Amino acid sequence: MDYNLLVFLVLFVAGTAVLLRSRQERYFVVFMVRTKYFIPLIDFIARLAPGLWKFLADLSVVVSFGGLGAAYLSKYRGLSRNLDYVLFLFGAFVVVFWSQGLLSAVLLLILLLICIKLLADIRMALADYIFASFLITLVFIKFAAIVLAVMGSSVHVPLYIDAVYGGVGIPPLIIGLFVESADKILFAGSNMPGVSPIVPTVRDGQWGVTTPGYADIFVPISIAVIAFAVLLVCHEFAHGVLARVHGIKLKSTGLLTLGIIPIGAFVEPDDKELEKRPSIEKMRVFSAGSFANLIVCAVAALGMVSVSLFLVSSDGAKVVAILPNSSAYGILYNDTVITAINGDPVTGASSYVSVVSNLTVGSMANVTTTNGSFLVPIISNPEVKKEASPYIGLEVANDLRPANGLSIGMLDFLLKTFFWTLLFNFNVALVNVLPIAPFDGWRMLKEILSVFNVSQETSKRIVYAIVSVSLLLIIVNALPLVTIFFDYMRSLL
Repeated sequence: MDYNLLVFLVLFVAGTAVLLRSRQERYFVVFMVRTKYFIPLIDFIARLAPGLWKFLADLSVVVSFGGLGAAYLSKYRGLSRNLDYVLFLFGAFVVVFWSQGLLSAVLLLILLLICIKLLADIRMALADYIFASFLITLVFIKFAAIVLAVMGSSVHVPLYIDAVYGGVGIPPLIIGLFVESADKILFAGSNMPGVSPIVPTVRDGQWGVTTPGYADIFVPISIAVIAFAVLLVCHEFAHGVLARVHGIKLKSTGLLTLGIIPIGAFVEPDDKELEKRPSIEKMRVFSAGSFANLIVCAVAALGMVSVSLFLVSSDGAKVVAILPNSSAYGILYNDTVITAINGDPVTGASSYVSVVSNLTVGSMANVTTTNGSFLVPIISNPEVKKEASPYIGLEVANDLRPANGLSIGMLDFLLKTFFWTLLFNFNVALVNVLPIAPFDGWRMLKEILSVFNVSQETSKRIVYAIVSVSLLLIIVNALPLVTIFFDYMRSLL
């Protein structure tokens, strides 16, 4: 018997019983634990820089929906110049990324200012859409390339994906990923879920959380609690701050729990008052949460860079993830440091990629690690359909060691905390803009459609059609979880 699981079940039942007696609002064993203690703090933050919060919320609309978001903001040029500032911000990135020297940078900057002035004068949503889509596409091309290069990946984002994000933003990209995953599940026999919850687990006597279907993922409970707390607080506080910036009353704040397990947080504006407000005010409240998560991602990334300054790279590539279709599954393990393959030295992540690319599909590779040597089959990369591509199925990173005698334990804890905080916030920021209730994306989409020449009935049909397709895709992507659940129940019995 797994006594850790038994302890968890006892604590879960006891804690849930306490919540039942407290008479909190509940739906079966899902509780809404309300409080008003944090409302004064939200009011204080809202008063600090209301103009800045409005600009960030408007920027979030464009980041989430690309040129479509810019076309929405174009309708409110008479109330705010935030769209001008947003276009200038993206344009400044284009100047930095694409100019070839000081002269070209100056010319591009002058052209940018002229275009923004003309757009502000003519106030045409279509013109704002075209210009914003062009700028965002150019920024995304360079930004995606930089991120992938930092990650050590040789993948290139297709131009059509850049253009889709520039034109309509994040939702169609996420839906596209769901379509691809659903195709593999239905027609290629994939047992990898496209969506999966985060659940508590015990591994090697240590409490943590994992994602069913991705056995490689394990986050120690201390790091998971910090990452979740930052995610929930920042997301919901952002909604509350924008509500108070526009003078909308907050009825309460609180936690959403499954039994005693926190699964969400909420800030509860007065819904009747919010519904009566202008569309732009509602949009700012809805969009603030995801953008707050993206800001947390940026801060966490800076934290990782800061911690890395205290680390030095040693020879070798550390295994950070073993993919489910890996030929090294059960042979190599996470945190193993690879120093050579078939006698060819591996000095880091990039050299690992280079060495593996020269291997022969169908052969056995002698992988030398700090824990000994192991024979690993070389298979063909399942993602490459046209030709055989050597593949082991490992994700690796440079093996970093502390400099100046610092504690590796503390640096490793900080690095992992920043990493998982970034990953959790990034996933929530993306998923939250999906046009599905209860995510904010479906309410944002309704506001965007409301300002165009679309009847209310047509707008509803568009929203319901997108919601229906998205829900169907999520259900298909979750099908492998059913098999995983029954396999787990059989293992217990």
